[in-house]
Amino acid sequence: MIAKPYLIALGVLALLLFGGWMKGIYDEAGQADILRQQIAATAERIDRQNALAKKAEAEMQADRLALATLNKKWTAIRAQKDRAVCQLDADAVRVLKDASAAHPAAR
Repeated sequence: MIAKPYLIALGVLALLLFGGWMKGIYDEAGQADILRQQIAATAERIDRQNALAKKAEAEMQADRLALATLNKKWTAIRAQKDRAVCQLDADAVRVLKDASAAHPAAR
């Protein structure tokens, strides 16, 4: 039994269509793999950048704490330098004068 030419042509056409369809499937799978790899690389890069940002944030918080401590110390030093060394009220001055006048060495 010899195959009829239109059946052979139909078989070849079906084979070509099937091959084209399979090529499309493999092309889409290849593109999906490439996209998956790009997504993984991007996620990895984002994780690294987040780690660096967290480290920088921790350093910045430490610097802020150190600055606040230095400002408190500076404020305390300035307050000590600006205050009077000895400021007595009138009652204290009177008591000291009376005590020094009553002392035998003051006579």
